Amino acid sequence: DNNEKSICLYLLFSPLFFKSIFKRFNSVILASATLEPLEYYLKIYGLENNTQVINLSHNYNPNTFSIFVKSIDTKFINRNPENYAKIIKIIKEISSLIDGNIGVFTPSYEVIDGLINNGLEYEIKRQFLVEKKNMNSYEINELFNKLKSLTKPNYIFLGVQGGRLAEGEDFQGIKLNAVIILGLALEKPSEILKEKIEYTEKLFPKKGILY
Repeated sequence: DNNEKSICLYLLFSPLFFKSIFKRFNSVILASATLEPLEYYLKIYGLENNTQVINLSHNYNPNTFSIFVKSIDTKFINRNPENYAKIIKIIKEISSLIDGNIGVFTPSYEVIDGLINNGLEYEIKRQFLVEKKNMNSYEINELFNKLKSLTKPNYIFLGVQGGRLAEGEDFQGIKLNAVIILGLALEKPSEILKEKIEYTEKLFPKKGILY
């Protein structure tokens, strides 16, 4: 029935939920390479008053050179042919300067489709390996194995930030001479997101939209 309506309830004050879980244990250890900002996670987990924080140092110091391009963006309102053409032009320029394989990680599969539909593969004369939204586990593993077995430095890999081939995979042995992080993988604007930002702003003044 098209006239049916539903009500969705979202828990903004998450400590109520997490405390009911944590109280079952004598102690809880949370470990991650991405638990930042710490003040945010301590508060949303309800742990700001009884938690010991340990920061572990590391010796990883990659020899990289970073370039930031501010003339383009991937905002939802700007995902149009004109902006995709600008992005493709920049990827093409980088491709002409890099003698080797390149990884391009986008905010979403929509952006990958937008780049391909606006002529990315036509403008850049390289071989492409593309992570697609509807790929099953077998196809993802097959794509990853292709990445690991690259022998010619003439490929561009298109993947999604936070996707199945962006996190949780060991890229050891995969030769990517350059990596392009195309925009930020932000949540799509909605009334729910607006409420989340406003609530977080109350907890962390002037930091709501950042957190």
